[in-house]
Amino acid sequence: MKIYHWLKKKVYKIYEQPTLVLMYHRVGQPEVDPWKLSVSPLNFEQQLQVLKKTGLVAPSSQLIEQVNAKNVKRSRVVLTFDDGYADNFEVAKPILEKYELPATFFISTKHIDQYKEFWWDELARILLQTSSLPRHLNLNLNGTRFYFDLQTEETLTEVTEQKIKLWNAYLEPTTLRAQLYIKLWKLLSPLPYAEQQEVLSNVRDWGKIPNQPCISNFSMTLEQLRELSRNKLFEIGSHTVSHPALACYCEEEQRVEIAESKRFLEFHTNSIIQSFAYPSGNYNETTLQILKQLSFQIAFTTHDVLVNKHTDPYQIGRFQVNNWTKDEMKKNLYSLF
Repeated sequence: MKIYHWLKKKVYKIYEQPTLVLMYHRVGQPEVDPWKLSVSPLNFEQQLQVLKKTGLVAPSSQLIEQVNAKNVKRSRVVLTFDDGYADNFEVAKPILEKYELPATFFISTKHIDQYKEFWWDELARILLQTSSLPRHLNLNLNGTRFYFDLQTEETLTEVTEQKIKLWNAYLEPTTLRAQLYIKLWKLLSPLPYAEQQEVLSNVRDWGKIPNQPCISNFSMTLEQLRELSRNKLFEIGSHTVSHPALACYCEEEQRVEIAESKRFLEFHTNSIIQSFAYPSGNYNETTLQILKQLSFQIAFTTHDVLVNKHTDPYQIGRFQVNNWTKDEMKKNLYSLF
């Protein structure tokens, strides 16, 4: 039976020759990274060295043609970046240019040129980095009382800080501060942007935290976005306006988020925006219909599946890249091909 499955896998690789789409978010070394979205500049360059040697990296526009024609005949690797962080331009772009590797950047437009943090970054900064917080948190969330007791973690000790740095938000929290972060993250995620900002304001007031966002968490400036789009190596895709959980929105709200993002990007990059990435991989059937109506050609999920000729163009899978060394990158890459 084991031999059968091994042969089946080999035959699949020979005849299907699937495409692998990789998903990046940040290239940097933030103080805290609960979702493990960041790759250090050193590891990123080493990862690109591995990818360059494969000779398989291709732009997403080629994938659009192949998937829509149901003609995925050759193995490829497509690189994507979500959200539009400034470090994509300042750090990732020069390294991609050095190795002449194409990539697609999916941009959430609301924070472009705004010098603001995404809500999940601000929440992490307040709860996971602030040296001292009040013990008791009381919030009113849409008429529902939220209470949390930090107990012995009012003060951020070295031990707690180290646990937080090692913690992965996909696993059980190892500290009370991490537990509070996850609870509030889950509550904020489905809320509209204005309500998210209101909750964050209340959390800042509770912690007596000044409204001074962390510069390293900023999105690109408008000029950086324009310069990125002028480089023929790179393609720009939509990632909505405010990075909402689309499946929690009604049809009209979803349409505004998607259409306004597309309009903004097309106006400022002077190009046709054909690709889309679902924020946090969150979408429903309504989302798919809106994308088709707005003439998007392809859309990317966060499901870790390879792309082949049977793949739905509006449900392209991607694999998140972690902060892997060169050897770890080789191991993970070759296990998929």
